Amino acid sequence: MLHAPVLRPAWLALAALGLAGAHLPAARAADAPVPAAFQPYAQQAAQLRYLEIDSQALGERRTVAVSLPASYERQPARRYPVLVLLDGPEQLAHTESLVRFLARGEKIPEMVIVAIANTQRSRDLTPPLPAGVQNPRPMGTDTPVGGADAFLAFLADELLPTLDRGYRTAPWRGLLGHSFGGLFGLHALVQKPELFRAYLLASPSLWWGDGDTRQRAVAAWPRLQSLPQERWVYIGTGANEKSIEESADALQAQLQRLPAPRPNGLHWARERLPLDDHGTTPHLTWLNGLRLAFADWPYDMPERATPADYTAYLAHRHQRSVRYGVDVAPSVFELTHFAV
Repeated sequence: MLHAPVLRPAWLALAALGLAGAHLPAARAADAPVPAAFQPYAQQAAQLRYLEIDSQALGERRTVAVSLPASYERQPARRYPVLVLLDGPEQLAHTESLVRFLARGEKIPEMVIVAIANTQRSRDLTPPLPAGVQNPRPMGTDTPVGGADAFLAFLADELLPTLDRGYRTAPWRGLLGHSFGGLFGLHALVQKPELFRAYLLASPSLWWGDGDTRQRAVAAWPRLQSLPQERWVYIGTGANEKSIEESADALQAQLQRLPAPRPNGLHWARERLPLDDHGTTPHLTWLNGLRLAFADWPYDMPERATPADYTAYLAHRHQRSVRYGVDVAPSVFELTHFAV
């Protein structure tokens, strides 16, 4: 037999709540020392620095946040790969925690994350429209567009040299862009492919300019395959973003008709993320793209290590330091495993 819910008078509910609260232990003050259980988390917390760059390429001052790994101060001789993150204020929190989590699991090295704040997003992240192609109506005819080359000059000639002078950066760099940022990433690959080793493009707006950037990337693919180091392009698209999925499908179909990349050439992957929409594709795009780009970074530790395994481990460390330009000291887990 079902019973109707009992409705308490508001004063009685409040009194009961207050009485229950009277038996709760007092909360610690917000500025209390970090409890022992959370010390490992606190030790992973990144350090944020902020830069103001007076850009001649853009004719304005730009704000950048630099997220340094917790080990940056503790290991003064170590150098770190760099991730350049577009739409920085919106994307930094989840990107920072994701990179920290993967590095803690030794799937990737620790990294410096450079988050760039926008001023005029549509201007900076869109390539010039080809002749005869109009500015799309949703953008508004008075919205500035087509400034991607100037923004790329800001990255290449101003931001990255500033970072290399001021921080212990390694040669390996990745570019992370969402939507127009993904469009800009493919444009950067075509124009200045030497700048980055990985291009992680979440829901890239490859429909822009009637697919002009996509066509230029396909035309440039043979040239891009001759670059001296391995590079990755990873594209993640979500559900319910018709024009983006169609343009990514078109790029995928065109690339599949090209010769397979050479081992040290330019590789690409495209993945559908059916549980994500346009707003949520960045997280899985960063996750899967980084794991793909650093697929050979982890070392599969044998259960019962032998001297031969240790020799193989040393060879692996040497090979990955050459491949990624990053040399990281053995972890406590690795040293303990081989010592035992």
